[in-house]
Formats: sequence, structure tokens, C-alpha cells
Amino acid sequence: MTQAKNIAFIGLGVMGGPMAGHLAAAGHKVTAYNRSAPRAQAWLEVQQAEERDVQLAVTPANAARDADIVFTCVGNDEDLAEVALGEDGAIGAMRQGALFVDHTTVSANMARRIEQEAERLQDAFRRSDGCDETGAFRKKKREEQGLPWQRPVEARQVHGR
Repeated sequence: MTQAKNIAFIGLGVMGGPMAGHLAAAGHKVTAYNRSAPRAQAWLEVQQAEERDVQLAVTPANAARDADIVFTCVGNDEDLAEVALGEDGAIGAMRQGALFVDHTTVSANMARRIEQEAERLQDAFRRSDGCDETGAFRKKKREEQGLPWQRPVEARQVHGR
């Protein structure tokens, strides 16, 4: 197995519950959230009977806070907006570098909303890291890793370098 990850799984329905269970069975630590508490409790009991490293969170944000990867599997656009972008939504609580993976069948508009919010938060991460633009952020990270850095071709063309 690859290195165990901290996984947040939001939505323990017909598809999400088994998916989250498979991740736990593979040795990952899974923190799950479901809007229906009885379904979440039933899922937890099954996983604990198998001695898997699982726990429940009281909000999507609590589930996502320490996760390496956040998975969602809910019903529709409105459900995804609630658990991802709502007041206690996962996206706003995610740490820098975490991945967001959605398994919900949603509209292109909803997918764009999620993308825009993630980009907005990534820009905030960049600013808090002392970098005010994408190029400076990339350069700093590559230098920290001891790797050479070159502006993307488009930026070199615009800046004439």
C-alpha cells in the first residue's frame, strides 16, 4: 500500500458509504460526515467492527480540516453547495495542498463555482505565504525544493523575457 492518508469523506449514501469504507479498509484514516446522523452512525459501527481507523465529524469543515484528500459524494448541486461551500463547508476549511475530489453528478455551473472558490482560496494561501502572484509562488516553491525555475512560456512572451 502507498502511504496512509488522512481522508475526509462527505456523503455516506449508497455510493459514498462503500467508497469511504474501501478507503478505510485500504489503511487510510477516514473522517466522515453525513447530513443524516443515523446513516453516519450505522456506517461508523460497521467500520469499527472491522477495526478500521475511522471517525465522524459534526460538520463538513471539521471533516476536511486535517485531510490530505477531501471526497464528496452527495445528491445534486444544492447538496454539494451546502457541504462544500456553505457556512460549515469543506472547501473553506481545507489546508493548503489538500485535494478536493467530487463524485457527485453536478452541473457545469456548480463545478465552476467549486473551482472558483478553490482558486480564490489558493490565491489567499499564496498571499499568506509571502507571494503575491502565481509566478512568485511557483518560483519560491521550486527554489525551496532546490529545483530550477523558469517563467511559463506565456509569461515570458508577455514580459519579453
